[in-house]
Amino acid sequence: ECEEGGGMGPDGMGLIKTWHHDPAGNVDRDCRMFVAVREDADAADAERDTNAPTNHAVMGLVGVKRGMDSKEFPTDASKDDDYGIFSIWRMSGSEDARGLGLGRRVMAAAEQWAKGRPKAQVMRLYTGNPIAAKFYTSEKVGYEEIVKETHFGTYEKKL
Repeated sequence: ECEEGGGMGPDGMGLIKTWHHDPAGNVDRDCRMFVAVREDADAADAERDTNAPTNHAVMGLVGVKRGMDSKEFPTDASKDDDYGIFSIWRMSGSEDARGLGLGRRVMAAAEQWAKGRPKAQVMRLYTGNPIAAKFYTSEKVGYEEIVKETHFGTYEKKL
């Protein structure tokens, strides 16, 4: 999923294409992917010996972008009604990392990055996953449910 051509991103656009650059080659877009990586014990050896193997494991990730539209990624500045909204996409954590505070840390990094963008007002997300909803609305993460539909809810937090 995370390799070039993988399905990660809105409508299966791929992680690299969606989160790294646009077709024109611009790198500084209004979207970022924050990835938490665990370095195994071999990493300490690698600092002493450049030939030592270093193993990395993705423990969690979260994508954040300006706007809510999956077709226009990120949204155009001319869409003033959507321009102050940043949305969470593809929040995920490995089972090994659950309960360690990693999710809160990657969410905090995404929120901090969004706060630094012009006209940032709120962070918003959708989920139909009750475990995810409990995480987002926890006291430590701080999202508020603003709409509850049959299978999905909309959650929001002021930046």
